[in-house]
Order: sequence, then structure tokens, then C-alpha cells
Amino acid sequence: MSQALITICARAEQGAAEQYFMRKILNREMPLYSFAAAKIFESDSKDIQVDYCLNTDSDELIDLVSNHFPSVFIVRRDGRLTDVSVPKEDVYRDSLLKAEKHFGKVYDFLIDLDLTSPFRRASDIPEAVRMFLDNHEADVVMSCVRSRRNPFYNMAMIDTDGFARRVIQNEYTFSQQAPSCYDINGSIYVVSRDFLIREMTFDLWQGRILLYEMQDLGILRVGREISSGLTDLIASYYSETDEEYKAVFECAGSI
Repeated sequence: MSQALITICARAEQGAAEQYFMRKILNREMPLYSFAAAKIFESDSKDIQVDYCLNTDSDELIDLVSNHFPSVFIVRRDGRLTDVSVPKEDVYRDSLLKAEKHFGKVYDFLIDLDLTSPFRRASDIPEAVRMFLDNHEADVVMSCVRSRRNPFYNMAMIDTDGFARRVIQNEYTFSQQAPSCYDINGSIYVVSRDFLIREMTFDLWQGRILLYEMQDLGILRVGREISSGLTDLIASYYSETDEEYKAVFECAGSI
């Protein structure tokens, strides 16, 4: 049986009156949707033993998770990992090593779920994990969507002379010639324990990476610029039109 650690990681916004990742969608706090998707994955994965770890410096988030999920291992993020310049990979290592000590086991892989990407179908985590397990050479699976713009064709940057040019210089004359490109949406990461601890020296892009493509319109990343009304509207639409989104929303509503 495989051993997996599911991590939920969030950095508190210092001085903010409200932590945006604590906003409600359909009257349920946003973190509950990530836990709901994870619980569906756990219940459907009989061959995988799952533990949970929350890594944060937010007291509000710790209280929410502790009240709803008392079995979740809490890692209160120390000062060196609260700086905005610290890469998420350092937080993954911190979570994994502390969870292994706490639970007395060594994990095979880590699954990280972004709190601010709450719209996942019930099958998204299982399929991303299955992609990882089916390819023994893969170090990482990242969730993504097909990019709507392409740096080979219709994306621009301002060069040192102040004029715009294509991000990647080429002589393509129509978009179908350009390689397919993908937006990494950050919703799901599946990472090999051995790669994370023994091989990686900088970031996940050093590994052998597979991409798990998610439904495009379901990957809204919730930030301060996104209104609560819009997130409720999207959640209501998907709960009425897609059974797999509905399953996650209903699970979150029952927590």
C-alpha cells in the first residue's frame, strides 16, 4: 500500500483585516473545498494510505481546520518560511519531514492542494495521482489547463529597447504551427518523496514532470480581485451542470 501525505499550505497576509483564503463560497469557507476534494480521493483510493498536514502561520486557518478535522497534523510555520520570497518547495520539505516524524512513517509521495483553487472535480485528484503512479519515471505531476495564449505566437514582451516582440522568437505564420502550451494552475501537485528530499536542489522544474489537464473554466484562482458574488455564481453553475463538481460542493457543505 502506498503512503501519501496531503498538504494544505498557506501564508498569512500580514496586517490584512481578512485572509482572502478564508472567504466563503456558497456559505462555506474556501479551505473546506480542498479538504472535501481530498476526502473524496481518500475514500475512493483503497490502495493508498493518506495523512493530512496543514502548514500555515494563520491562526484563523488553524482554528478552522482543527475544529473540522482534528486529525490533521498542524505545522505552525516558523519565521524563516513566512517570507514571501520563500519557494513553496521549502514548505513542502518542512511539511513532509515533520509529518514523517509525527506519524512515524516514510511517505511515497506528497499531494499539495492550493486553497485558492477550490474548484476541482471529484476525479481530478485521483486521476492526477494515477498518472503519477502509472509512470515510474515521473518525479512530479502538475495540474494545468491549455493556454489561451501562446508565447511562440501571440504573447509579447517589452525588450530592452522599449519595443515589443514575441516572447519566443520564431517564424511561425499561423498558430497551429506553434507547440501546444499550458498554464500551470497550481491546483494540484503530486511530488515524489525521493525527488523532493534527495534530488531537488532548487525547484520542482528540475524533475521529470507530467501535466494533468483540468477543465479550463473550472480553475478560477480566487484572489482579492475576485468578488464573492462571482465565485458563488460559478459554484452555483457548476453544482447544477456537472456532477463531479457537485460532489465536491456537497461534500464541503456536509463538513
